[in-house]
Amino acid sequence: MLAVATMLDNTLGALLIGTLVAACLHGLTTLQTYIYFSRSREDSTLLRSLVAFLWILDTVHIVLISHTVYTYTIIDFGNFAALPKPVWSMVAQVIVMGVSDAMVRGIFCHRIYLLSDRNCVLCGINVFLSIIMLCQNIYLCTKELELDTGSFSTFVPLFYANMSTGVAADAVIATTMTWLLMREKSNMNFRRTNHVIHTLVLYSVSTGAFATMVFLGCLISCS
Repeated sequence: MLAVATMLDNTLGALLIGTLVAACLHGLTTLQTYIYFSRSREDSTLLRSLVAFLWILDTVHIVLISHTVYTYTIIDFGNFAALPKPVWSMVAQVIVMGVSDAMVRGIFCHRIYLLSDRNCVLCGINVFLSIIMLCQNIYLCTKELELDTGSFSTFVPLFYANMSTGVAADAVIATTMTWLLMREKSNMNFRRTNHVIHTLVLYSVSTGAFATMVFLGCLISCS
């Protein structure tokens, strides 16, 4: 019984805690989305549509995670053989997360393209890493569909590779954005403009650092 309890704590327990945290973060995302639309009437229709679509993807992601938890804890309650096998909603949420991450990175790559005076090489490096990350997510989905109890060990290296690419992609985007903004700051002599750029630098560093820390946390917790 102790071994069974430990297995459930490391699997369903971790999944339940992660779902609760994700639900709380979704609430914050919903609040941020509401604040954005109430203050962004001057933004382009395309940008506002992207923000709305990203919120929809985040909502769908929460629904899929909840379905996964419900399947393992209610429908397959007591069926320990079902734990190593992913349900369809677990595969679908990887796709949704991959598309959402690719869109966010695409927005940052567009900003890098504009800040770098349309430097295709600098922007291309970030786009390349983002495309690799998306392709790895798609490949992971195909492997999850083939996953069974005996093949789980072959799936783990793919997961580590995907997380490592995420760390690299977010770190490179944050570093590039910081360097470009600091370059603009050095060319400005206006105190108010420099203050705005300094704020943008802090935002870029904190955003990229948080995303990188999340991926590193996943790598450490799964090792």
